[in-house]
Amino acid sequence: MKRFFIIIGLIIVNNIFAITYFDAKSADKAYQKGNYQAAEEKYKTAIENKIEDNRSLNYNLANTNFKQKKYDKALEEYGRAMATNDKSLKSKISYNMGNAYVEQNKLKEALSYYRESLKFNPNNEEAKINYELVNKFLKEQQKQQQQKQNKDQQKKQDQNKDQQNQDQQKQQKQQQQKQDQQQQQKQNQQKQQQKQKKEMSKEEARQMLKRLEKDEKDTQKKIRKKMIKAGRKQIEKNW
Repeated sequence: MKRFFIIIGLIIVNNIFAITYFDAKSADKAYQKGNYQAAEEKYKTAIENKIEDNRSLNYNLANTNFKQKKYDKALEEYGRAMATNDKSLKSKISYNMGNAYVEQNKLKEALSYYRESLKFNPNNEEAKINYELVNKFLKEQQKQQQQKQNKDQQKKQDQNKDQQNQDQQKQQKQQQQKQDQQQQQKQNQQKQQQKQKKEMSKEEARQMLKRLEKDEKDTQKKIRKKMIKAGRKQIEKNW
């Protein structure tokens, strides 16, 4: 997450009754010294001993939890403190709740509480500054997410396009191979037919030659017979 700095102002509120004065005063001193754990225990005691409802003690207890990074507990106590009718205190509580949500990286919730803080006190400059900071950050974050989403979508489209091109090239290659195979088969068939035709022509030539030879022999045989017959007749006349 991109870091940005918000204003965190945790102000102790002194609005307590006499019976809780010593516990609360002791808690305030511990808080100012940075002894937040001790302050937390003393504020709890002050809350237990209070006679009337006093939400400023819950607010101060929430601040000690915030300082100890116990943000969930802080939010819980801030929620109790919101029961007050003091708008100024409500503005401070809402502001600190926004800060607690920022620490938890829940920026939308933080923005909501900064807005609420300004409703209770429009002059709360710290709430106004933090609201603008968080709002600007969320818009930039949304813009970056949209850009990333567009980039991922474009990348996916490019990948799909590349895959389609590869598939198309593969299909074309397969078709070409099939055509080449068919062409080769056709050529082989033609060669085979030509070979068979040549073989048949040779066989026919042999058969023809045989017939010619037989005809010649038959002719010669007939001629010899005629010559023999003619010679016999001549001899008979001489006698």
